[in-house]
Amino acid sequence: MGSNMPFEGAPGFSARDSHRSFELLDVRVARRADLVARLEQWEWFRELRNRFDLAIEVLDLELQPVLSAVPYGQGALALRAALQASGAGTLRETAAAVVRTAKVRSMTTGGVRVRLFPLFVRFAGPQAPVAALLIADTHLPGERSDEEAAADSDRRLDMTGQWLVAAIEAAVAASAENVDQVRTMQRLAGIVDVIDVLSRCDRETDIVALVMDAIAVWYDADVRVYRQDCSGAFLVHACLPAVNPDNVIGRLAGEPIVSRQDVFRLESMSDAVAIGWDGPADTLFAPLIVDDATRWLLTVSGPMAPSFSVTLGLLARIVSVRLTHLLRDTADHLRERLRAWLTFGDAPFDATARQALETIARETGALSATIATYFDSQGPPALLIGWASGEEDIPPFMAAGTTHATTQTITVSVAAGSNVTAVLALRGDGTGFSTGSAGLAQSAADMLGVWLAGAMVRQADLRLVADCEYATEFVGRLAGHVDEFGRLKTGGALAVVLPAVADFSGAQLDDVMQAVQEQVRASDLIGIVGSGAGVLIPEADGAAASALVDRLLKAAHRPGGMPVKIGITTFPPLTESPDTLVRRALTDARRESSIS
Repeated sequence: MGSNMPFEGAPGFSARDSHRSFELLDVRVARRADLVARLEQWEWFRELRNRFDLAIEVLDLELQPVLSAVPYGQGALALRAALQASGAGTLRETAAAVVRTAKVRSMTTGGVRVRLFPLFVRFAGPQAPVAALLIADTHLPGERSDEEAAADSDRRLDMTGQWLVAAIEAAVAASAENVDQVRTMQRLAGIVDVIDVLSRCDRETDIVALVMDAIAVWYDADVRVYRQDCSGAFLVHACLPAVNPDNVIGRLAGEPIVSRQDVFRLESMSDAVAIGWDGPADTLFAPLIVDDATRWLLTVSGPMAPSFSVTLGLLARIVSVRLTHLLRDTADHLRERLRAWLTFGDAPFDATARQALETIARETGALSATIATYFDSQGPPALLIGWASGEEDIPPFMAAGTTHATTQTITVSVAAGSNVTAVLALRGDGTGFSTGSAGLAQSAADMLGVWLAGAMVRQADLRLVADCEYATEFVGRLAGHVDEFGRLKTGGALAVVLPAVADFSGAQLDDVMQAVQEQVRASDLIGIVGSGAGVLIPEADGAAASALVDRLLKAAHRPGGMPVKIGITTFPPLTESPDTLVRRALTDARRESSIS
């Protein structure tokens, strides 16, 4: 369907010449043929057939009589009888040629001379015949050659046919105008109904499918829906059922489209080449702007009234607003669900992380989701947790603040505390990810980064590749604290006390532990850190930390006391992981000189 008029200066660009020609049935012709069928209801036309000395018949596109038979009159009976014959050289075959070529033809059959005229319904749209008018004359002049008699009869039939064709087409056009007015009112009412349904749709794919179907039904148009993928190009998302998907233009360039805000047409062949369009020239393009960016594109092909572009623009703006609200609602819903899991959940760390990953995957349409943390760009991930992922789904290190998105994967990197980078990776089936999906993934990764920065991660959760001296029993005790409280919700101080001598016995280490236990509260957390002792003092500030150091130094100065080195660090709530705190305190302790 669609116009075959090429762009100016580009004679080769047309629907007929395109190898992607449309296969959708042109329902306009069928509906205009229905208008012709109303001839039977016109009283003036019935009276004309009954009283006229020429026989009159109208055939539809299926070459079937539109009018009921006239039961009397030699011409009428002979004409109806001639129509019953089939095969080569028959009246029906000639009528088919008239409809196909839109040219007047004549023939003599069954003792009558028949003149056949194409009938048009002349209003907006392609001007193709929708019926054939047959006028038959039984009064052939006598004593004349067959050719002369046929020529005289044709002149008489032509005079009658010209005014009768004009009268029928005028009456049909008037009827069509009334029908078009009724359809216009139905469309306006339909738009109101569609808006009501749009307000209740909670999936963007359902919304665009509804709009596509509505436009196709209201305007007998061929409608395609394109969706912007993560590369910026627009890929075909849906087309009408009668269209062969293999003949649909599958990809349109994104850059020339995203710069448009309103409904537009391609003005030249260069415009068509720029976006990769080789479909009908009579196509309107309607961008759907979602959250200030073009996410979807509607293409509507077929001859339309000039006012249709205004109607399409109005509908596009309404749909854009609904899609924007839906995207924001989806993002808010995702954040609320993640906040519920990460802030108020009481499950172990691994289980909480997987629940969050599953939530992110379902909201973005991903098949799997994985989170990894890195201390540097060279080493393996310190933390690796996945949902529905395999061993090969290890997110690569990326600098914090980086997003890489394709139709198959979305990878987002965010800061997750001091010198820690978290990388969220989503994997899809190659068709589900869009720019909207990437935006949701970015929002989710930001929340995961904040949560990971504040979580007191167990040593078992760190998945450390090599042993390190701060991966000790003390970290295990901290893990128990995390299991109990979910995360460290208050700040505090963390101290490490090390023997100051190179060679020390187990008994001397016991003395260090005993001294620490005597100087801290029962609520403080104590454990072994390598060759020394570690202590966590919740809610301690700088003054409390200094007081602890003073007490430990006094204990070291007592008779028989063991020389020690003390490192201490304070931290606000929900910031750093246990290994980071222990490592910093150890470094501080090693810088201290021996104290006895």
